[in-house]
Amino acid sequence: MSIIRSLDRSIEHEVNNFKLRPSGVLKAWPATPVYVGAASATTSTTVAWPADAVTGDLGILVVECSGADTAASASGWTHFTGSPVVDVADATGSKLSVMWKFAENNSPASASITGPTDHTTSRMVAFRNVSVVPGRVTATDTKTTASTTVTWPSITTASPNNMVVLAASRPDDNSSATVFSAFTAAGLTGAAEAGEAGTVTGNGGGFVICYGTRAAMGSIGTSTATSSVSTTNALLVVALEPSVALPA
Repeated sequence: MSIIRSLDRSIEHEVNNFKLRPSGVLKAWPATPVYVGAASATTSTTVAWPADAVTGDLGILVVECSGADTAASASGWTHFTGSPVVDVADATGSKLSVMWKFAENNSPASASITGPTDHTTSRMVAFRNVSVVPGRVTATDTKTTASTTVTWPSITTASPNNMVVLAASRPDDNSSATVFSAFTAAGLTGAAEAGEAGTVTGNGGGFVICYGTRAAMGSIGTSTATSSVSTTNALLVVALEPSVALPA
């Protein structure tokens, strides 16, 4: 017990890898973060939080713009490692920005996007019970030859009970919210879409957000989806670890 009690509890890495009883005995591992909901997709530069988000929930803001445009940013929001991702760095491509912020109250202020000038299309999703430092494990990839198959890279989770979030852009001039389908993730449980966004403004473009849970620590393998149009893709995968509350 003395070894466990000697852990430096101020180190975030240890907070994410141990949960103790006051006696110093390990408790059950904390539960997987929970999907709260998604806000409506928008082409506005102002993006609302999902209606059910409350204080402490993690918001993930996904923004797609032209591959030739300035990357999106929003005051108070932090890009995940690897963001932004661009598939083709000109007007024929897309740039995917994925950012995070914790809700500071039960009615969090909308995010205000700056940067892109050709077009933006955005959506925000929220998750509950997420580690105070989200996204220790991320991966990005690009597909630069157009096709209808979308393949996300694998990641290896650093702890049990992770929520994995996946985003993929598309640079086609299409406002449809049903371009992507057949999301498959053999290494995840409860794999589902959290919605799409699209616009025909400027060069046009869009994206999809998906998620699923990973109970065991380790590689999740690749995940795939099908697109109704043949395009390139910018891709990002992030693992959200569960929140851990250590005794005082």
